[in-house]
Amino acid sequence: MTQMIIVDESISSKQFEKVLDYLKFDDSTLPEIKIQLKKLKTKRRKIRNYFEGIDNIDRIDISVSKKDNKDKILIGIKIRAISNNGIKSLDASEIYIIENKNPNEIIYLCYVLIALLRLLLNTKNVTIYYDSSEIRGDFESNLNTEFSELFQILKSYFDRMVIKSVNKGKNIALVRSKLSIV
Repeated sequence: MTQMIIVDESISSKQFEKVLDYLKFDDSTLPEIKIQLKKLKTKRRKIRNYFEGIDNIDRIDISVSKKDNKDKILIGIKIRAISNNGIKSLDASEIYIIENKNPNEIIYLCYVLIALLRLLLNTKNVTIYYDSSEIRGDFESNLNTEFSELFQILKSYFDRMVIKSVNKGKNIALVRSKLSIV
């Protein structure tokens, strides 16, 4: 049985149950064990304290890449928070998820959006940079897939979200290098 975890006050429990029904995600993405929840709360508190409050965070940049193995995919997600008042940016979180091979690449964005919801960062300007050399990307036009409804539900919680493809950059290179180690 799945334990109900409310992500944010703006998300009703019924909506969140619908999201949970779609998910069979890794525990680090949707923690339900007490120690994992404590780590998540600590991470949220650390981000808020670093910026001296959530209002001082201007935007969130996320870099996403993947690495194919024989029958699994390793997904790397790096979340960076940038301030609006001159405080140095913070590498807020790095998440690595092992997923069964799935031709539906929209699942990578679902993982990203869930991570941001768990960190309560969905009210900020969000830019998702995906690795165009690894991920095909046609997310918006290919919405008749297994995870497209989940993606639309998750996306509805983000007012200011942009998805961009990149082939190079410091954060994408960092995610790629960590994926290549594994």
